[in-house]
Amino acid sequence: MGTIPKIAHQPNKGYVATVRIMVSDKKPSTTVVTITTGASGALTAVSIDVPVGNFVMVEDADGLEYIGKVTTGSVAGGVPVVDWITADPPTGATGKFPSEIFDRSNADINRSYSNQGTQTFNTGGNETITATVTSKDISLQGFYNFFNPGYKICKQQAELKEPLWVMLEYEPPRGFTRGEIILGQGYVSDRPSSNPADGFISGDISIKFSGYVDELEPVLA
Repeated sequence: MGTIPKIAHQPNKGYVATVRIMVSDKKPSTTVVTITTGASGALTAVSIDVPVGNFVMVEDADGLEYIGKVTTGSVAGGVPVVDWITADPPTGATGKFPSEIFDRSNADINRSYSNQGTQTFNTGGNETITATVTSKDISLQGFYNFFNPGYKICKQQAELKEPLWVMLEYEPPRGFTRGEIILGQGYVSDRPSSNPADGFISGDISIKFSGYVDELEPVLA
C-alpha cells in the first residue's frame, strides 16, 4: 500500500466531476478506455467489455463528432459493431468508453438514511433505533445536445424501463492517479426538458439508484 503524500488540504472543486453512463448486464469496470475507428468507420479492438445497447461518440482530427449505437457487443479485446447515426467516421477518430453525459452544470447526489425507532419497558423510555432503508439518487442538470451519448442512453433506458449504470468520478487529489468514484445501477426517474425561445434547451436527468452504490477511494500514484 502506498503512502499518502503530505500536502496541504484543499477542498474539492465541483467543476472537475465527470459523469459516465453505461448499459451492462453486470457490474462494469471503472476503467475508462480510448476507442478508435478503423476502415469504414468500424471500431478497432477495445480492451474492456462493450455491451450491446450503448451509445458511443468519436471525434476526428478536424473536431467533427460522430455518434452511433452498439448493435453487437464485445467482450474485452473484442470488436463491437456500431451503427452510426451520423455519417461513418474516418479512420483514426477517437472517443472514450464508457460514454460521458456531456453538458452537465450540476450533479446533485442525495443520500437518505431511514431509521425505525421503538421503546420498551426495558429501555427506560429511551428510544432504540434500527437502520432500515438507505436511499440514493442523482440529479444531473444540464443542456440538450444531439451529440451526447450519455443522454441518449438515459433516454433509451427510460423508455424501455430498463436499468443503467452511473459512474461519477472526481478529479484526482494531488499525488493520486484516479479520483473518488461513485458507481451504481439505477433507473431514470425524471427526464424533463425546457425549450425557451431565448435560451438553451435543457436536458435534465434524474436517476434513482437500485441496490448498493459503491463509493471508491482515490488511487495513489
